[in-house]
Amino acid sequence: MDGSADRYTRDDLVERAGAHAGFVDRLLELGVLAPAADGRFGRGDVQRVRLVEACDRAGLRAEAIAEAVAAGRLDLEFLDGPQYRWSELRSETYGELAARLGMPFDLIRQTGTTLANRVLTPEDRTREDDEAIFSVMQMVAGMVDADALTRLGRVYVDGMRRVAEAENELFQTYIVGALVQAGMTYGEALEQAADLG
Repeated sequence: MDGSADRYTRDDLVERAGAHAGFVDRLLELGVLAPAADGRFGRGDVQRVRLVEACDRAGLRAEAIAEAVAAGRLDLEFLDGPQYRWSELRSETYGELAARLGMPFDLIRQTGTTLANRVLTPEDRTREDDEAIFSVMQMVAGMVDADALTRLGRVYVDGMRRVAEAENELFQTYIVGALVQAGMTYGEALEQAADLG
């Protein structure tokens, strides 16, 4: 990939989002995506592709999202914010990462199931933050039982789920709710709260 300083070509965007090139072209045609003046895309565009693709797979068609964007009822620019920097995909597979780190793929598979609630295969592409996680796993794998690591991972995931639920409740009740009570529409309150975030 030749993406540098978080500026990507169309092909970089396709690879980092893990989308099909045809889907990215469809978003370009619909006006959901647009390259900058230099013809390149930013990290927010990667997240736009991933979000719209997830919605499209779930039944909310990309065309409906494009209509809402064009009519001004939906703004996807919020994904340019630094709080929406979800890990992008890399070209290295989990099988290649396991071989490079010298660890059994089964440990990666168990960790992926525990931490990400997804079953990884050796052919799946890694994410930007995977190496840090699996490097730590590889360091302690010889000292700690794999089942103990899996149990610890489940505790972390449950803790993070509870933190996310509490933060969401606080955000919706006390921040967005207070702005709505002050006279804003729900959409305006969300926009103001996103700026605060």
